[in-house]
Amino acid sequence: WLNEKSDVYSFGVVLLEIITSQAVIVRNENENIHIIQTVTNMIAKGDIENIVDSCLRGGFEIESAWRAVELAVKCASRTSSERPNMNEVVTELKECLMMELARKKRSCSTEPDYPSETISVNLDIGSTA
Repeated sequence: WLNEKSDVYSFGVVLLEIITSQAVIVRNENENIHIIQTVTNMIAKGDIENIVDSCLRGGFEIESAWRAVELAVKCASRTSSERPNMNEVVTELKECLMMELARKKRSCSTEPDYPSETISVNLDIGSTA
């Protein structure tokens, strides 16, 4: 049966794909390993650096990353009653985003001040007739 909770499950899997930059299923010599299994094993080790896409090279707020990963795993729970609703998902992701923005603001405020210029661009596309 497809319902809101099955959509939440799918969203959780997609969120894990985005966070990890990994395919949903990794084929090994003997078995297929689902992304949820991989991430759950890595969570148990407590190493967020190996869960999050390595291209970010640690350029993220650790607490925000943990919360996003835990949210994605909760969304992909086998039991639909354990999955959050999408309003809860949106609220949690907004909080993660706020943490990231605060981190970025802190890192920008510690960088030296460089002169900057403002460039104004008119993007008004009128008729050419």
